[in-house]
Amino acid sequence: LETWRDVVGYEGYYQVSNTGKVKSISRNIWNGKGYIKSSGKLLKQGTNQKGYPIVYLSKNSKSKTITVHRLVAKAFIENPSDMDEEILSLINPKLIWVSQVTDAMKKLEPGTTVTIDSSEKLVYEGTV
Repeated sequence: LETWRDVVGYEGYYQVSNTGKVKSISRNIWNGKGYIKSSGKLLKQGTNQKGYPIVYLSKNSKSKTITVHRLVAKAFIENPSDMDEEILSLINPKLIWVSQVTDAMKKLEPGTTVTIDSSEKLVYEGTV
């Protein structure tokens, strides 16, 4: 079942679904001469240099490029450290929120030696 929620920071402008779709919301937009009616529609997604799906969001004449997985995570996981089964069942089960350190560690092969600085070494055992 697809569920839609407001995009955090763009409430009233855009919504994101638990399946990764992003849509604009119907609203009146000032074009410099007057208001025009803008119909809501699904946004086309591009891909960034790392291969992640992205969308372009605009608000108050400012555009921003945002990765779709971050929009989904922010909309469906209130406190990433306090995820429960109900929330996880709403979103893609492969989507989890981790720190940059944890993300980097998950990309290492077990047994890899990581040099933190010249005096410390850490051997990654394969569990994060």
